[in-house]
Amino acid sequence: MAAALAALDRPLDPVAALWLDCSVLREHRGDGHLQAVVESGLRWPEPHLLRADRLDPRLQEFRGWDDATWQAAAAAVADFSAGELESRTDELAAPAYEPLTDAEGATLISLLSPIAARASSALPYPNPIGVPPIGF
Repeated sequence: MAAALAALDRPLDPVAALWLDCSVLREHRGDGHLQAVVESGLRWPEPHLLRADRLDPRLQEFRGWDDATWQAAAAAVADFSAGELESRTDELAAPAYEPLTDAEGATLISLLSPIAARASSALPYPNPIGVPPIGF
């Protein structure tokens, strides 16, 4: 998905360009996360159950998983470390930020964090993508 978005013409409008740039980075991380899920041997819906603290209790119903599948997935991930999956995701996302100096990376975070916090406040919680309520 990141490659498809990156292939689009960059808009001239600065807000639209920022939106596209952030979308490319978000999807790059998402693509890496899916790779990390595959590498770890997890099968759907197991990844959803790794972060029960952020799990919308309606997700099982929304995605159409029956009780037996849901319970088997929960049992399969009982001893799995969500932190390991997130670490691998971070590792796969890192190359997108390598061109930035440490100072540039810190500036990027400081500029985008308020925007991200504001955007996340508009999302319902819990949600299927695991965005926490306001803030990070």
